[in-house]
Amino acid sequence: MTRTLDLEAATRAALALLLPMLVLLAVGRIELAVYASFGAFTALFGRSEPYRVRLLSVSAAAIALTASISAGVVIACLGTPLPLLTVALVVVIVLGVMATAVIGWIPGQPVFFVFALLVCAVVPTTWQQAPLAIGVAASSAVLAWLICMSGWMLRRLAGTRHAHRFRNLQRRPTRTIAAAFDSQVLQTATMTTIAALASGAIALSLGIGRPYWAALLMITPLALSMSSLSIPMPIGPMLVDRLIETFIGCAVAVAALLLRRWWAARRQAA
Repeated sequence: MTRTLDLEAATRAALALLLPMLVLLAVGRIELAVYASFGAFTALFGRSEPYRVRLLSVSAAAIALTASISAGVVIACLGTPLPLLTVALVVVIVLGVMATAVIGWIPGQPVFFVFALLVCAVVPTTWQQAPLAIGVAASSAVLAWLICMSGWMLRRLAGTRHAHRFRNLQRRPTRTIAAAFDSQVLQTATMTTIAALASGAIALSLGIGRPYWAALLMITPLALSMSSLSIPMPIGPMLVDRLIETFIGCAVAVAALLLRRWWAARRQAA
């Protein structure tokens, strides 16, 4: 069942990302793809949860992602001042870790919110462009929300006679505000914040032009500790899974870039 549910979740995420990309490509505004992509991350949440439970998970994720993207866009419009970006990064990390503990999100880490904030903050943007960028992100998040919740309507239309065709969704995370103030959660938030700031500072001191990559690199492995709070599992298999997934993602990205370069060269030659 786990493999099937993983495939279903992957299909939802792929659709949530692909459909906005096709629309932007059709209207000639592919430069807005970065905002649509981060909004589409909404589809990654709520996996294996009954729809009443998933409603909160996906809705909260959509709001959090849109807020992170919006904050990044505003910071970009202001010229990406480092002090403001630093404050925003700390806020997103701390609130993201605490919200993850309260809601019981899977994926169980705030790395997607941090990624959305930092990348959008360094994309050159003007105040005139900001409403459209935020609107695209919000629209993409809404579409992803609809895709995630679409199974509820399918089950209602199918009725009880065809209920056996649908798999049981049994994940019901325990939700309590007190989880945000658990000592392990606060420790994770503190460690992640310190690591992100320290890695960014080191990158700046070395003259790296984009220190946010260093911050993300440090946050990603620390996020694994947050995942273990909700689903305890051996760290070895988890690291192997992450390495394989990262390799596959990098391979697909490189292939896409090479294909784009080949296509551009072919069109230019013609």
